[in-house]
Amino acid sequence: MLRSRAAGYLEGMQTTIARGKHLRETTLMADDFEVGDHVEWNSEAGRARGTITKVITSEITFKGYTVHASKEEPQYQIKSDKTDHIAMHKGAALTKVWNWRRHPHQQDRPQFIRKEDRPMHKNMREMEQYSDEQFVVKGVYKGEQSEAVLLFLKPGQEMPAHPHERFEVVLVPQKGVGTMTVDGAKEVRLIPETLYYEPAGRTIKIQNTGDSPLQVLITLIRVEPPGHQNGL
Repeated sequence: MLRSRAAGYLEGMQTTIARGKHLRETTLMADDFEVGDHVEWNSEAGRARGTITKVITSEITFKGYTVHASKEEPQYQIKSDKTDHIAMHKGAALTKVWNWRRHPHQQDRPQFIRKEDRPMHKNMREMEQYSDEQFVVKGVYKGEQSEAVLLFLKPGQEMPAHPHERFEVVLVPQKGVGTMTVDGAKEVRLIPETLYYEPAGRTIKIQNTGDSPLQVLITLIRVEPPGHQNGL
């Protein structure tokens, strides 16, 4: 394990690998959502998925109930993937879902910071967010060849193993302690203010093994596969 080669990037991202044989998906805990976003949430029947059809920013009546919403705290109208059911949820209850196989091109990937009026710097302390249900990933920035995310895990939570086929990975724990498992075999203890580097192609799992929250800054640096030169 190399603990050098610092990268000047910041990153906040959450990745989950679906249990299907050929399907790989990424779920992102987002600060806000837009019409057309594919999201999931907890329902009485378990985890449900759908597409946001409307952003509610003022008080309305929905299915006989009063929905309290504002520009600062919007609610989202969602059409279920499997039925004609229409749901209404706050952003805190939603997780954005991205299907990498369905959208393989770089330009189609979710953009964490694209609006010109958003500054290209963030206060990581202000981004801190944890969930009792699962780990949280928050995007810090996205460039042409690199991405930066912050990973937040409560004690006992883990980010499931997932491959980084075309990305070098740089991790810098900010607080708490944990364990990184590489390729299902090598275990590395994560401690604050230490830089960890893994080359592209590794499968990585991160778990909070301490008794306090774990926060990790993760930078993904894109590398081109062999034979990519000259358009090959």
